[in-house]
Amino acid sequence: MQDVRAVLKQYAELGFDTLPLEPGTKRARLKGWPRLTPEQMWQDAPENANVGIRGGGSAHLAIIDCDDKEKPGTYQNFLSWFDGLGYKESDLVIIKTASGVGRHIYITLDGSLPGHARNVSKSFGAGEFRHGFGAYVAAPPSVVDSSSYSLVSGNLYRRPTLTAQDVLQFLGPQKSIRQALEPIPFRRSGYIPKRTLALLNGLGIESYQSRSHADQAILTGLVNAGFGFDGALQLFSKYPGTGKFQEIQAKSTQQAFSYLRTSFDNAFKFASAQESRPRQLASQAKEWAMSKPWPGKSGQYDKSVFIAHASIAHHACRYEYGASVRDLAERAGLSPEACMNATRRLCEAGLISLVKEWIADCSNTYRLESQTLTLPHRLKRVVSRFGTGDR
Repeated sequence: MQDVRAVLKQYAELGFDTLPLEPGTKRARLKGWPRLTPEQMWQDAPENANVGIRGGGSAHLAIIDCDDKEKPGTYQNFLSWFDGLGYKESDLVIIKTASGVGRHIYITLDGSLPGHARNVSKSFGAGEFRHGFGAYVAAPPSVVDSSSYSLVSGNLYRRPTLTAQDVLQFLGPQKSIRQALEPIPFRRSGYIPKRTLALLNGLGIESYQSRSHADQAILTGLVNAGFGFDGALQLFSKYPGTGKFQEIQAKSTQQAFSYLRTSFDNAFKFASAQESRPRQLASQAKEWAMSKPWPGKSGQYDKSVFIAHASIAHHACRYEYGASVRDLAERAGLSPEACMNATRRLCEAGLISLVKEWIADCSNTYRLESQTLTLPHRLKRVVSRFGTGDR
C-alpha cells in the first residue's frame, strides 16, 4: 500500500481529485463520489482499492479516452491531431489502460464545457472526453483483470493545455446544449442588470450596430454581474435575446456553442481590462494564490476555495461580496462540505473575513483581506502558518 499512498500524495500535489475504486474493478466504491472530497472517500478505503481520478479539480484536468478496442486507430488519429497543434507523442501524458490497447491522454482544459463527459466524434474513432467532476477514469497503479494502468509517456506535471474551442474539434454532436448542461439554477432577476435583462428579452437591440454587438453587450453585462459561461449559456437558451444564438443553434449546436464561447471570452477580456480597484485587488489575491504552493493535508482544498472566493469578489466588483456554499463548490470543484470547512480555515487564518451571516435567502457576506499593498507579505506569513495542516 506504500506505493499507492505515494501515488495519492503525488496526485494531490498535482491538484487531481482521486477516489477509491472497488478492488480489481473500475467501479467507484462510494455512490456519493461526485460530492465527497478525496480525504473523505479514502478514510476507510481498503488497502487494495484501485485508484480513480475525477475530471476538473484545481488542476482543471480532462482526459481523452481512446477506445482502440472498440475502433482501432482512434489513438493514432488523436496523435495526428495533436501533431497538428505542435505536440509530439513524447509531449503527451499517455496512460496505458488495463486492456492493453486503450490509451488515456491527460490534458489541462482552459475554459469550460457543459456537462461532465462527451463522446468523441466518429471521425476520430471511439471513446470519451471526460472533463467534469461527475466523470472519472481508473488510473495508475490500478489493476483490472491482472493488468495494470501505467504511465507510458510524458510528465504529469507538464500536460498540454487545450481550449474549449480546441476540444470541440473532436467532440461528437449532442442533441441540445440545454440538455447537456448541469441543473445550475439561475440567479434571481434582480442580479441581472436592467439593461442586460431588457436585451435578453429582445428590447433595445435596434440601438446596436449588429446583433453580434448586442450579444456582446449582453455578455459583458452578465460578466460584470458575476455570471460564468454556463450561466450565460443557460440565459441565452432561455431568453430570445437577439435571436442570433438560437438561429445558429437550429443549424448546428456545436457552432452555436463555439459562437457563444468566443463571444463570452471576448466580453470577459473587455471587462477585465476595465478593472476597478476592488477587482484589481481580487485579481492580485487570485494570482498570488495560484503562484504559490499550499502545503499540508488541506492545502489544495484551501487554495481552491480561496481562489473561488477571489473569483467571486472579482465578479462582484466589490470589497465585500456574497458567496453561497453552492457557488463556492461549483467554482472550486469540491463538495459543499469541503468548501465550508476550507472557508472556516481561511477565516481562522485571516485570509478572508465573515462580514455578515446569511439571512433568509441571502448568502454569507465575506471580505478578502487584501486591501493593502502588503498583501503578498501578509499572505505568505499566514499560509506558512496554516500550511502545516493545523485546523
